Amino acid sequence: MARLCLNIDPLCGFRERVHAGSSDIASLGVIAEIGGADDLVYTLRPDLPAVQEKEILLIREMVRIPLNLRVPFVDEALKTAVGFSCETVTLVPGKQPGATPSGGLDVLGLGSRMERLIQDIRARGMAVCLLVDANIHQVKSAAKAGADGVELIFTGTDPAKNARDRADQMENLASTALAASKMNLRVLIGRGVHYQNAAALAAMNGVTEIVAGRAVFIRALYTGLESAVRDMVALVH
Repeated sequence: MARLCLNIDPLCGFRERVHAGSSDIASLGVIAEIGGADDLVYTLRPDLPAVQEKEILLIREMVRIPLNLRVPFVDEALKTAVGFSCETVTLVPGKQPGATPSGGLDVLGLGSRMERLIQDIRARGMAVCLLVDANIHQVKSAAKAGADGVELIFTGTDPAKNARDRADQMENLASTALAASKMNLRVLIGRGVHYQNAAALAAMNGVTEIVAGRAVFIRALYTGLESAVRDMVALVH
């Protein structure tokens, strides 16, 4: 059984676009917990330190399920992140070199700097995951660097691609997930997750967590957040 990690970033982005500064993200986290979500995923932004500090503290106070804090690999965000107490820190590319064309961390290129950072975060009692491409070399580098897990980027099964290409993409994702699990890594799959593919992704050998957000919040417009989360949980569990 995989866990459902609800990514609340799409809602935060919508709040900013409509200038709804008073939106209560923590209360929505409570509703997601009631709906059966296993974890919350929240991205730390270096440009909103004061706002996000209050929000994260409120989430920690109100929501009992674990928090997976996504942290850009930039100095300002990393300094802020180590001050929070959360169950998992997922390192993601920032606005600087260190990312692959697909948007994952280039763990191969970051080398010893990544190893030192992982050691520092783990010493504070938090697990560390890395957002990486579904590439065996990046996964091996993540394991070598001492990460606890990897979040594999899934770009979605694009309908414009032919059936063979879509099948190849799923096969590569499945084989990479299995290889990562054999390295004793937690395996998360994120991006491109929706109600039509969540069950298949969660059923892949080695996958421990599914990260979903946008699809859940779109459905929530029609059914309410608790119901939308329950529907995704039923597929993932």
